[in-house]
Amino acid sequence: MRLIAFINPNSTQAMTESCALSLGEVAAGAFEVRAVTNHDGPPAIQGEADGKAAVPGLLKAIEDNDDCDGFILGCFDDTGLFEARVMTSKPVIGIGQAAFHVA
Repeated sequence: MRLIAFINPNSTQAMTESCALSLGEVAAGAFEVRAVTNHDGPPAIQGEADGKAAVPGLLKAIEDNDDCDGFILGCFDDTGLFEARVMTSKPVIGIGQAAFHVA
């Protein structure tokens, strides 16, 4: 079974848990979900300054979870997506990008 890290770029633990629970239900049996909260990020990402503030902790979360097979970034503006893809060769997708592909 593959291990996917769902990383919430903000520091709201309840949001991380809610999203990871939903992801786990949809992907049950296909892969295991590890929920990761960026405790160094802002409580919410509500603009460019919050997004920039979230990136260092997000990248640290990827580094700390390098045993995962891929990463899902849980912010619709795809905070840190480019930077994350530069630092790892593993698959990284943002939920905003995923929604655009589905649409």
